[in-house]
Amino acid sequence: MKGKRKFSLKEIYLMAYNFLLFCIWAITFIVSVFSFNQDSSYRNGWKIPFLWSQIAHGVMWMDVVHAIFKVTKSNWFINAVQIMSRTMVSFVVWGIAKSNCVGWWTPMMFFSWSITEIIRYGYHVLNMASEELPKWIVSLRYSSFYILYLTGFAGESITNCMTIMRIPLSSEIGIKLPNMLNVAISIPFIIRVYTLTSAIYFPDMYKHMIVQRKKHLSTNPILPSL
Repeated sequence: MKGKRKFSLKEIYLMAYNFLLFCIWAITFIVSVFSFNQDSSYRNGWKIPFLWSQIAHGVMWMDVVHAIFKVTKSNWFINAVQIMSRTMVSFVVWGIAKSNCVGWWTPMMFFSWSITEIIRYGYHVLNMASEELPKWIVSLRYSSFYILYLTGFAGESITNCMTIMRIPLSSEIGIKLPNMLNVAISIPFIIRVYTLTSAIYFPDMYKHMIVQRKKHLSTNPILPSL
């Protein structure tokens, strides 16, 4: 009879961290469903889902910290790029545009984000707590991006474009001169640059996920390679 597996402090911490984010994203999904049913006109600007996404993405920056200090084996730069993209939408874009940037694409974006992260963080918890996971769980973890990453990126891009259309470049939103740092920052300009940059690097990020899928499903995958 095998003895009970003992977990290190690092493993306990990571399981607690991943479970916390699993719960936050589960709540985000639930409030998104509620908002979808109750605010079909988008007049309220999806305040509650955006609030929960801000909480989630704020906590998710610990993914980058973990990678930098080798607590996890993930690539800190890839993590930072992915989290930064959503952080821009959750904090900056929605922060200045509110209901002007929401529409039919908003639930698509939130459902894509939340389902993706529920799968990802749930997988990490199960993977650390179990000696071996069912193949379908591993396949779900590394195959769901084929659709969810596309729909999530589409939702982010439309949100950004709607903001660009409704907030002119000449808008004075940002940090104006004169100030102590003698630096002027135009938020509308930053959103335009970020939107263009995201579109340019999207193919590379998508290819990276395909490579990761092949790497983790290379041995007897339950689903055929796509």
